[in-house]
Amino acid sequence: MWAQSLGAGDPNLQAYIVNGAQGSGLTYQATTTGSNPGLFRLPDTVNFQVDYFVGSMWGTFTRDGNSFFGYGVNLGIPNSVGAGVNVSAGYLNTTSVSPGQTNNFAGGYAGGGSALYGGLGGGIMVSPGNGTATVIGFGAGTNVGKTDNPASVGWGFSNDQGKTGIRW
Repeated sequence: MWAQSLGAGDPNLQAYIVNGAQGSGLTYQATTTGSNPGLFRLPDTVNFQVDYFVGSMWGTFTRDGNSFFGYGVNLGIPNSVGAGVNVSAGYLNTTSVSPGQTNNFAGGYAGGGSALYGGLGGGIMVSPGNGTATVIGFGAGTNVGKTDNPASVGWGFSNDQGKTGIRW
């Protein structure tokens, strides 16, 4: 008996084949779009968010090349009367990323919590049925009173706005 075990496919080569097959009548299903060999991985999502009192709006871009627009509620703890902006990078809590996995994660309902110190922060996002992601980022904000908000929790919904033409 003879068996061969192949390593993970090259995500750049697979993306090239998928793009080349579009419109030709042929199909190709890539097996991976990103992996984490234990060194460095580009973020799976990049998010821009604006919070005002308990409302939030955001735009998310995924490694799959799609953009999403979302809205929801956000509660700064302990003082919810404030406003802020932030930019964050998200990493799915998995060692490899399948085609479409980041789009599935970014679309639909999601929630999470974060902590902040001196403009830098991090947290965990949860997308029901699609796993979790660790996020890191930076932001700025203000609130009524002299109470800082070292933490926040939120929940919302994101809609896929389509392809951007930018993938990584």
